[in-house]
Amino acid sequence: MRLTSLILTNYGVFQSEHVDLDPAPGRVNLLVAPNGAGKSILRSAFCDLLFGVGAQTPMGFRYGYKDMRLLAHAETAGGPVVFGRRKGQGNTLIDAGGQRLDPAVLAALLGSADRGLLERLFALDTDRLRQGGHALLESGGALAEALVSASGGARQAREVKVRLEADRDRLAPRRAAQTRPFYQALDQFLGARKRIAASILKPEVRERQEADLKALQDQRDGLALSHKRATRRLSQLDRVRRVRPTLAALDQHAEWLAAHQEAPVLPADAGARLDNAERALREAEQAVRHATETRDATAAKAALIVVDEALIEAGAELEGLV
Repeated sequence: MRLTSLILTNYGVFQSEHVDLDPAPGRVNLLVAPNGAGKSILRSAFCDLLFGVGAQTPMGFRYGYKDMRLLAHAETAGGPVVFGRRKGQGNTLIDAGGQRLDPAVLAALLGSADRGLLERLFALDTDRLRQGGHALLESGGALAEALVSASGGARQAREVKVRLEADRDRLAPRRAAQTRPFYQALDQFLGARKRIAASILKPEVRERQEADLKALQDQRDGLALSHKRATRRLSQLDRVRRVRPTLAALDQHAEWLAAHQEAPVLPADAGARLDNAERALREAEQAVRHATETRDATAAKAALIVVDEALIEAGAELEGLV
């Protein structure tokens, strides 16, 4: 059986899509489309067409399950055949007109094939390819050996497998040994991972450090404010210290005035006049001291003079001679 066309109605992203296929022997039909265009949906459509649409199929995510249809034209040994599928229960096989079709028609074409076989051998995606690779490895190597041998290789796969297992056991035996390079490298790797894990700053540690930093910043701001207030207070106290003597003198003067209310009221220039008087007094005192010194010096000189009394008595006679 070779499909010649596939029509998708309200299936997946397709509201109405017609895909033509070339049924010529040996021909490969290649469908190329960008991601999200519906290639995986087409692969699912082939499986649902042949074996039925699942009750919980995800292909109704856009248009729902109502009127979901798959219709195919195929070339068989007995001639062309048209069949399709609808979403529902029981016999969901339909003909070109949407009427129920005898399941024996499709059973004769499929034989013993089932959905699992189709998905494993034909309707492959990345996950199924990966699962197939794991199945080859889990089979003990017999299938892989057969495939390699059938390809005409010069060396048996079994010999390669034995040699690889020997290398594995030599480099990394099941029982750990520190003398083996693998376990030495493993210890280095684990140690490096521990160092990396220890050097990574965890979110809770970072949050705690940020909280501590915020608390220290708040404390610093508080201390700066206290320092500013203390500096302002010290400046005030220093000004008080400098003016205290003046204030004390003013207080004394105020007390004296309060105690001597009968004291005369001096004119505004009394201070200047008093200063002038004090200056004149100082000058007079200096003049007195100078005059006293001059007087004393003159008296001392006068004390040294010797008076001739006889000459004084003869003074009258001398005046008469003149």
